[in-house]
Amino acid sequence: MTNRQLPWVNRLILINVYLYWWSFARRMLFILAPILFALWHIKLVDVNFWLLLILWAPGYLLLHYVLGKSNTNIRGERWGEIHETFFAPYLWLPVLLETLGIKQKKFKVTNKNNGQSTQAILYGIPYLTLWLLDVWALISFNYGKWGSEIMYGAIISFWLLTHLINLTFSLYIAWGRQINRQSERFARSVKGSIQVNDETNIPITTIDISDKGLLFRQSESIGLEIGREVVVELYHAGKTITFSGVIRMRYDDNTRYGLQITYITSDNQNKLYHLIYNGRNTLLPREQDSWMTIYDALLFNVGYHLKNSWRNIQSYRRMKEK
Repeated sequence: MTNRQLPWVNRLILINVYLYWWSFARRMLFILAPILFALWHIKLVDVNFWLLLILWAPGYLLLHYVLGKSNTNIRGERWGEIHETFFAPYLWLPVLLETLGIKQKKFKVTNKNNGQSTQAILYGIPYLTLWLLDVWALISFNYGKWGSEIMYGAIISFWLLTHLINLTFSLYIAWGRQINRQSERFARSVKGSIQVNDETNIPITTIDISDKGLLFRQSESIGLEIGREVVVELYHAGKTITFSGVIRMRYDDNTRYGLQITYITSDNQNKLYHLIYNGRNTLLPREQDSWMTIYDALLFNVGYHLKNSWRNIQSYRRMKEK
C-alpha cells in the first residue's frame, strides 16, 4: 500500500491476491468452529444474533453476488468450498510461514503416477481426522435433544453437515480411484478395419482413442478373444493409420472391444496424434449438469466406492481360494 509507483487499483488487486491465500486458514476456522462448540463448548465467536447478522450478511451477500457473476458453468460456489476444504489442511501453515519470512527453498515435484498409493492414503489422514471429529460432534450435539432444542441448535447442525459433505469429497479426492488408462482418452468416431490372422478385413468404427489404445465397435459380433493380436487400419483425413494391437477388453454385447496398441511406426504415430489432438475432448463436460446437485454427486461417489470396495473384497477372496 505504500508503494507509490503502483496505481491504487493495482495495490487493491495485489491485496486481494494476498488475502486469497488466507482463505484456507479461514476455511480451517469454519470447519473447527462448530466442532469445538459442539464437543467442548468453546466459542470462537461470542455475539448475539442481530449483531452477527449485521456483520456477516452484507459480506456474504456480496460474495455470493460476485461469485455468481464470475463463476464458470463448470464450477459453482459450492464446489469452490470443496476446493478450499481440500487444500486448507496443507496450505494454511505454508502461507503463515511465508508471511513470517520463513520460505521453502526446495521445489517439490508432484507425483504424476496413476492410481492409488500409500502416500495418497497418508495424505487423506487430516481429512479423515476432521471427518471423524465432525461426525462425533454431530452425534454428540444432537443426542438426547427433542423439539425446540433441535431447532435452536439447527445452525450448528447445518454447518456440521455442510462440512461433513465437503470433507467426504476431500477424502475421495485425496485417496483417488484406480485409473485403468495410462493416457487420456478422446471421443473420436472414425471408420477403419481390423485384420485377424491374415483373414478378410473386418469393418469397425472407433468410439474413443488414446495414445495407448482405443475402444471400437463392430457392425456384427464375431467373438474376438481377449489376448488376440490384430492389425488395425483407421481412415482419417484421406490418410490410413496402421498399427498392431492386442484385444484387452470385451463388452457383454460382443460388438465393443478395448484394444492396446503394441507396435506403431513414427509416421503412423504422428498421424494418430493428429487424429487424437486435433479437436476438443468431447468426453469432458463443458458445463455442470443443472440437475446434478452436490447431494447427487455425493451419493454417486459413495455408491461407486462401495461397489469398488466390494469388488476388491471379492477379488481378494478368489485369490485366497486359489
